[in-house]
Amino acid sequence: MLSRSIAVAVCISLSTVVSTAGEKNDGSLDSIAWAATTAPGTSACPLLLTASVVHEADRYLLRFTLRNVAGRPLTFYRTSLPWATPDSIQVAAVTTDGQLVPAGYPIEDHFETDQVQVKPNQTLTGDYDLAKRWEERSTPSTGFPRGATIVLMWTYKVRALEISAKRWPVCSGVTSFKAPA
Repeated sequence: MLSRSIAVAVCISLSTVVSTAGEKNDGSLDSIAWAATTAPGTSACPLLLTASVVHEADRYLLRFTLRNVAGRPLTFYRTSLPWATPDSIQVAAVTTDGQLVPAGYPIEDHFETDQVQVKPNQTLTGDYDLAKRWEERSTPSTGFPRGATIVLMWTYKVRALEISAKRWPVCSGVTSFKAPA
């Protein structure tokens, strides 16, 4: 219950912070706040996008479920789906005692033109490997403090081809998990 209370408090504080810096995706709370507060106010998220952390062997995955609730087909470049590349989402993590879990700043350029059309009410799933941000070079190797409860916040800019880049809405979420001791 404590982790949920902290997650709610973090979300409320994130929704009230406005960064004056340009877009960044460095795993900081500032980057999450920037993404959450600079989306066009009139553009509701056309997706029902949820995510939860799954721990498999020695890695953590952010497992996304994406459902088109726009009432019309939406087309995406495959590389712009939330789980496609290291910088397809903005993500930050804090422990429940308020410590930021430092993350890397991955950039991956993709020039694919493969498109995916998501029909109304169609659902897609995919995994975002959190090692893209918290990798083997981290201490501990997963990047998450052993035994800590982690609050993970993410934002995703919906880059559907049917929506003008100036009006791309943002979907966001918070989840938590306990790192093994």
